[in-house]
Amino acid sequence: MKTVCFIANTRTTCNFITDQLMRFLGDYIRIKTWCLEESPVTSFYLDSDIFVVSNHDALARIESHLPEDRPILVADRTLDVNNLEKLIQLEPYSKAIVVGTSEDTARMIGKMIQNIGFDNLNLIPYCHNTTESIPNDYQIALTSGMAHLVPPEIATIIDLGGYGLDLSTFGEVIKKLNLPMTIMNEVSQYYIKTILNFTKQIDSIARKNEDLKRNLEVILATTKEVIVAVNELFEITFFSFEAEQIFQVDGSTALGRNLNTLCAQIDLSPCIKNSESIFNEIIQINNINCIMTAHPIVGENGKVNGAVCTMRRVKEVQEMEKEVRKGLKKKGNIAKYSFDSIIGESTEFKKMISKARKFSRTDLTILLQGESGTGKELLAQAIHNYSMRSNNPFVAINFAALPESLLESELFGYEDGAFTGAKKGGKPGLFEIAHTGTIFLDEMGDASLDVQKRLLRVLEEKGIRRVGGNALIPINTRIIVATNQNLEELVRQGKFRSDLFYRFCTLPIYVIPLRDRPDDIITLMNYFIEKYARTCLEFDPELKEFLVNYKWPGNIRELENITKYICATKGNSKIAKLEHLPDYIIVKTQEANSPPSRIEESNDEKKREPIIMQEAEMYGRVVNELHRENILEPILLILNEMQQLATLSRNIGRYELLKRLRTIDDGIQEHKLRNWMKTLNNMGFIHSGIKREGSRITERGEVFIKYVNDNNKKVKSFGKL
Repeated sequence: MKTVCFIANTRTTCNFITDQLMRFLGDYIRIKTWCLEESPVTSFYLDSDIFVVSNHDALARIESHLPEDRPILVADRTLDVNNLEKLIQLEPYSKAIVVGTSEDTARMIGKMIQNIGFDNLNLIPYCHNTTESIPNDYQIALTSGMAHLVPPEIATIIDLGGYGLDLSTFGEVIKKLNLPMTIMNEVSQYYIKTILNFTKQIDSIARKNEDLKRNLEVILATTKEVIVAVNELFEITFFSFEAEQIFQVDGSTALGRNLNTLCAQIDLSPCIKNSESIFNEIIQINNINCIMTAHPIVGENGKVNGAVCTMRRVKEVQEMEKEVRKGLKKKGNIAKYSFDSIIGESTEFKKMISKARKFSRTDLTILLQGESGTGKELLAQAIHNYSMRSNNPFVAINFAALPESLLESELFGYEDGAFTGAKKGGKPGLFEIAHTGTIFLDEMGDASLDVQKRLLRVLEEKGIRRVGGNALIPINTRIIVATNQNLEELVRQGKFRSDLFYRFCTLPIYVIPLRDRPDDIITLMNYFIEKYARTCLEFDPELKEFLVNYKWPGNIRELENITKYICATKGNSKIAKLEHLPDYIIVKTQEANSPPSRIEESNDEKKREPIIMQEAEMYGRVVNELHRENILEPILLILNEMQQLATLSRNIGRYELLKRLRTIDDGIQEHKLRNWMKTLNNMGFIHSGIKREGSRITERGEVFIKYVNDNNKKVKSFGKL
């Protein structure tokens, strides 16, 4: 068996070539590898039958030590075809350094790269001990297993792997050792198969590129946008079909022309010279108004290679906006009510409606102030539908219904990736959705100072910035604000910005409470009876007098609920009577009309007097009513919590109360708690203060708790008391 000694400068090359020789000649030869970096000249290598040297540089180092009677071959080397796909990805005329252990090695690798077809690359050799500096625009390094020698300032490294013996060197080794020539068939078949695979790979890439090109041409041919691309010299490289139509120029004659000679109105200098984008610039081409957006085309090396601009006719954009508005209407961003929907005949009410009609015809901000339940949102919708924006969106948001953490993203929208869980592609805010229409900001008194600050900026800039974005998006939106709180008092307390208040109250409207329009009470009740029972009822004089004199703390919302109650309890009766009213109204009214009484117990502490029989019957009806509505248990839980805090002279906020109640029943929901507290407030069992003041149990509420405790067995049985 013959011995082959392979000599190379580095261990990497020795190992790579040894594997290659063993793959084809392993049955016929022994191999010794002589790494010049590691071993001096010894007799161990000199008894080989043939010496194969990796390159002329290595041969010059050891030629004088080799025996003269043995064959010496300087190997012809070639790159591993399987790794050449990395070179295909490079742009033509890319600039790269070729890294080797010596300049001779680097030149050889560069020559191999160009000889196999990549002669359109600008290559310079590089050796780690060279004194020459690398030009700044050479930011790609090509190497063959020598990535560790690449300078650290180079951004991109392409390692082509080891480069092995080519077919001719294998033939010389086989010939010199008198090995069977049939081995060459196996070696050549391997090389041919590898080259064919590489050719197939290139062909597959070419076909994919051709398919992509055809698909892109179809897409661009069907798009309605004008698309024009230029290189760094402003020469047109792409000209879409729509561009041919608007410029009135054939695409084949436009390609290669300087854009400035074709259309001086389009200035892409900011894109190419400063790498800046252009957004929504209005230009005129052949008397057609267009909206243009342009972006620089940046290569992998960070250099601007050109720019692409897209344009749409303004008329088309307006048509699209119209279609979007139609879509928004289908989604519910519309105002359902008009001034004809608002019922009332009293003098003060008519004056309010007359003022609202006048204000509707302007674009100024309107502030609706009034108690809860007076119909502020209904009035806001009527104002929108009477305005010049009636065909555009009406978008409403309630500041009390959303947590502060969601308010900003809901109002102003957010960009893609602005926060964890953000919708891909971002989301427009309500101000954007309300563009050209009206946005209704309800319960404004509940807005935090941070949100107030953002709203003030929107009013000043007439535009919004999405969460996570910097671009100012212009908006044209009419604002209607509503609150049941005294904003002036909040300003004095430092809870509301004075500058925002004075911007909001440009056109203030005070929405009249129901108690100040007694002439409308029966009219409204008849309207709701017709709406829910589809019938007519007569009112007993005693009931009519009671309704007119009742204070209506819940306003029209309370009146509507009471009407529903009357319709449900009247049975077949055609006359509505006092007995058809909910019990809590009677209790509340009697409490307001009768002074409290007290007795002294033996311990001299002031206590409430025992409940008289008439009140007991009344509370019994309340218990039955609460049980019928399936809310007796949570009502008692709330009152008991408040009674415990009353001993500490403490009020409690809704969120703290919710937290306490959930320790007893974790299924309690916030919106249900809000409704239960409204019921208790209307019954006079608790007093709910203004924002952050909290709520407390009233004397009437404590009497009710005492009644329940005194009649515990009856209450638990939920029988009729």
